[in-house]
Amino acid sequence: MEKKYLSDCIRYTMDIAPYPFIQIYSGVGSGKNTFVDALAKGYEESQPDGRVETLEPKRVLCITSRRAKVDELKNAEDAAYGAQVLEYEHLDYVEDLDSYFTSKRELSCDGIWGTIPIYQRSIACTNAAIERYLEKHYRADKAEDFLWNRFDIIVVDEAHAVVADASYQTAPYYVHSLINKTLKMNAAGKTNCKVIVMTGSPQILADFRLPKNGHAIDLMDRCVRVEPKHVLLADKAEVMEDMQQRLAAGEKVIYFANRVSTVLNLYRNAFQECRNEAAVSFSSDDELDKQEKETREILEKRDEIQAYIAENQKLPDDIRLFLTTSKNKEGINIKNADIKTMYIETHSQIDAIQMAGRVRAGLDQLYIVTDAVQNSAPESPFEYELSGRADLKASLNALLAQKKEDAGIAEGAPWSVQEHEEIRSYIAYIQKKFPHFCYDYFADTFCLYSDRHSSRRYYAEQNAAFVRAKEEGSLLSLVGKWFPQADIAFANKKQQRIDAYFHAQDVLNVPLEKSAVQEIKAYLETVIGQPFRSFNHFMRPYGYAIRKASGNTTSPNYGKQIITRIGTDKT
Repeated sequence: MEKKYLSDCIRYTMDIAPYPFIQIYSGVGSGKNTFVDALAKGYEESQPDGRVETLEPKRVLCITSRRAKVDELKNAEDAAYGAQVLEYEHLDYVEDLDSYFTSKRELSCDGIWGTIPIYQRSIACTNAAIERYLEKHYRADKAEDFLWNRFDIIVVDEAHAVVADASYQTAPYYVHSLINKTLKMNAAGKTNCKVIVMTGSPQILADFRLPKNGHAIDLMDRCVRVEPKHVLLADKAEVMEDMQQRLAAGEKVIYFANRVSTVLNLYRNAFQECRNEAAVSFSSDDELDKQEKETREILEKRDEIQAYIAENQKLPDDIRLFLTTSKNKEGINIKNADIKTMYIETHSQIDAIQMAGRVRAGLDQLYIVTDAVQNSAPESPFEYELSGRADLKASLNALLAQKKEDAGIAEGAPWSVQEHEEIRSYIAYIQKKFPHFCYDYFADTFCLYSDRHSSRRYYAEQNAAFVRAKEEGSLLSLVGKWFPQADIAFANKKQQRIDAYFHAQDVLNVPLEKSAVQEIKAYLETVIGQPFRSFNHFMRPYGYAIRKASGNTTSPNYGKQIITRIGTDKT
């Protein structure tokens, strides 16, 4: 069956118009941005009865997890659509939404049509911008005039990040809070604004419950999605060797590291021969001494590459090695046709899918570094339990009430956090001291940040599952579920040598004398590079296990052992 794009599979009048809340699941590269653009521009839609209905342009607020996405949307729109351009801005820069949408902007079209006036239709912003905007602008006495009555549709792109990023950010809480409040206002008849959440990685969104009148659209198997042709599993040493060879051959590659320190180390030390053709992109400057000349050069080059990708949606022609972090796992499109190989250190399904999807033409090879150290946000087993205690929440809010009273804010009176520095400082202190709490501007109270716990639990479970699959010899099967259309294999030479040995010796699934087992073990130790006492401990990660041939003392196979191939992917 021919794969379609998102716009081919959704009919607005049937799938969007009747519902206040819509979940759209479609893979990376399925055309989610094109669909949102169409909502803002308006379009003609064929109906089942043959009629063609004209859909008026919608005022769209597009919320995304990465600032690079905002920059890319603006640049892409400005460049691509000429007279139909829809300029995007960061929401936190916009003070007066009414004037923003009603003012005209003069657009020159290279003299073909002359200068024409257009109206603003959409705004793109980050999750962080929503947090800042709530702090600056929300007032309970003006709730009916807030964002839900300034836009026709609020789109949350990369919606999985609302949970995934919650382990280390507070901004996702406020996006989730805005979704819930908008739906409450809609149910109360105080707004007609709709909420659309979109993601190509729905696995983490179990806590996004559909409201009574919600609508879920699962297009994961109907729409085009970007997946690598081959996924290869290898350890760090073998990945470095492979990358060296590809760079020496003139190829372009991308490496997603888990830490800024890894990016810097690779840039500084590992690939000196192509350093002038390497670029970096990361968020944190903590690892850097800004007084160092080299550091200034790194930061300057980082800013240049980030701006270039946002504007051109590709790597510069003179860059062959792009070193980055999860900063770019969402929000950027790299449309180079000459990038066929990517290396990633993550062991999380959603991050792996998102990283692989950045190269829109599709990868030939995606390497997963099997021994890469994973990021973690450790959580005490008592931390979330403690945060859930009603008396703790009551204490935090009692002190908040006292702070408001001291500031002269009457009980029940509308007020703004932005106007009270001491209260704003108190809120910041509590959110740092108790990371499972966030101040809710709509409820005017501290609330439990359950998505933080969900995010940390998800990544802990993902890391544990990856380790367990390595130990049990079922890693190919696990990763195969992430990329069902790809060929999954071990890339490492140790695995190849072990597989070739067992194939040539024909010793699997047959009772073996101890002497034969010792001979096999001696060879495997030369391949592994170290002696091992436990066959299963060392060989299960490669897909092999040993067991007794028989426990019956009268059996001719008593005392013998059988080596088997394990895991559903190994049979």
